[in-house]
Amino acid sequence: MTIVKKLIFLCFFMLMLACHTDPGLLGSWELVSLNLAGDKITSNELGHPIFSFNFDHSYSIEVQGMSHYGTWKQEDGKLLLTDNETPETVNVHSIIQAEETIFHYSSGEGKTMTDVILKRVN
Repeated sequence: MTIVKKLIFLCFFMLMLACHTDPGLLGSWELVSLNLAGDKITSNELGHPIFSFNFDHSYSIEVQGMSHYGTWKQEDGKLLLTDNETPETVNVHSIIQAEETIFHYSSGEGKTMTDVILKRVN
């Protein structure tokens, strides 16, 4: 009987974890374009950065052999990123489009507006 209880607890625990994670964002994404203060920059110009959002709410951005790490949270139509180097600062991004193969978000406004489009890496 204890094995059955353990299995039920394990199933319940995994279900609770799944409820707190947006599976659509999980995985690796390649930059399509970045519009920074009105200047459009392509993935090719930046060295094809790859954004990875993990189940444990960590993220990484890898470009030309360099990596950048932090944690992420999705809440009320926003993507909240906290850089490991500056954990006291949370970068808030508005989610514009979140689909199976496209993830589009923006931050800032006016002349400081940044608009990012990612596509899922196969």
